[in-house]
Amino acid sequence: MSKVTAVIPCYNHGQYVDKAVTSIRAQGLDDIEIFIVDDGSTAPETISILDAYPSEKATVLRKQNGHLSSARNYGAERATGEYILGLDADDFYAPTFLKQAVEILDTRPEVGAVTSFTQNFGIRTDRHERKKGGTVTDFLTANPCNASCLYRKACWEDAGGFDETMKEGYEDWNFWLAVTTKGWAIHSIPDYLLHYYVAAQSMVVDSDKKRPALMKRLVENNPEAYRNHMAQVVYDEERKIQDLEQRLNEVRGSLAYRVGRCLTQPGTVLSGIARRLRNRSENRD
Repeated sequence: MSKVTAVIPCYNHGQYVDKAVTSIRAQGLDDIEIFIVDDGSTAPETISILDAYPSEKATVLRKQNGHLSSARNYGAERATGEYILGLDADDFYAPTFLKQAVEILDTRPEVGAVTSFTQNFGIRTDRHERKKGGTVTDFLTANPCNASCLYRKACWEDAGGFDETMKEGYEDWNFWLAVTTKGWAIHSIPDYLLHYYVAAQSMVVDSDKKRPALMKRLVENNPEAYRNHMAQVVYDEERKIQDLEQRLNEVRGSLAYRVGRCLTQPGTVLSGIARRLRNRSENRD
């Protein structure tokens, strides 16, 4: 039995997987088993890479395609570790994450999972996410925990695993709602220790476009959490609306907005000047 089992779901991401494994092995923890869960990959490159992957670095588990939740559950079911380290195949950890996370779980029995701040790379390199964890009320309208983090296998069991029917996104958010509804807290290390890859066709980009439908699904899946904390849900959403209205008013009050409005609104002196300049430019052409 290992202290930690790392579970790396992989579907046609063979070109990234060694970097993920290397980042786990660089954590300096000897008592760890590493599973790469091949979720029915079809890309020849990935199949070839996993066929030849050194067994001393990681164990490759193969299954029929069932999507991300299915792959995570497949690895967790076979994990001998007390703690499960989740990591998507195209992400990687900073070398100081795991020892800190293990110490927190070892010394704080109320904590079910340990996350950290996130440094994005790929198409969203300018976005750094401060995932702050929390309890169930912190997960009602936002998801302050990464899917890639360290969590107790007992949490996974309490939550009933990841919902394998949620294939369009938010399956990790749904999982954390189930975990925190059971009374577990999520702790966040206030440092950027997860490097998260955002591709143009990644699930996180697609799921953001489907947020209303996916939020409805979260409520349906976790009725106890939303029923018991409806006042908090309303408060959180009203705060978001208030913040957006304040930002909109700040934009409308800015000099750039006022100048732009004068240039585009018919009948103003500046719009007339702008129109004449455009006409003059077109006549030159």
